[in-house]
Amino acid sequence: MWKAAVDSVASLTKYGSDVRSGTQNVLNTYYERRFGFYGMFDYKRTFGGVHNVSGTLVGYGSRYKIQNNYFGDNNANFGLRLAYNYKNNTWLISAAPMLILLNCLLGQGRLFSSLGLAWVISSEDFMSSVSLSII
Repeated sequence: MWKAAVDSVASLTKYGSDVRSGTQNVLNTYYERRFGFYGMFDYKRTFGGVHNVSGTLVGYGSRYKIQNNYFGDNNANFGLRLAYNYKNNTWLISAAPMLILLNCLLGQGRLFSSLGLAWVISSEDFMSSVSLSII
């Protein structure tokens, strides 16, 4: 029984007995294991006051194995994001390749990537005299 006023055990009641017979049997054994890692490196720097460069390198891997599955499930993903902008977001360039390695790809990796390019025209000097309204 718990005594809440003093936050302590007031009494214990014993039910049955905890004895070992001396013979132990292990039936229907089963196991599963999971190993993994995750790492990230981030970089950001401005050159000459107008050239902003940033990048992120990411790596992830895992291995999951259960009993009677010889190969297990193996995953490895590596990604890189590179970005550049000029004059505080007037011109923007971004690239992001990602390499994915999975068992289901039959030992071959797949490369997925994206590329972005943008010009923020409202940041240009000639746009300062233009009045914009949203309807």
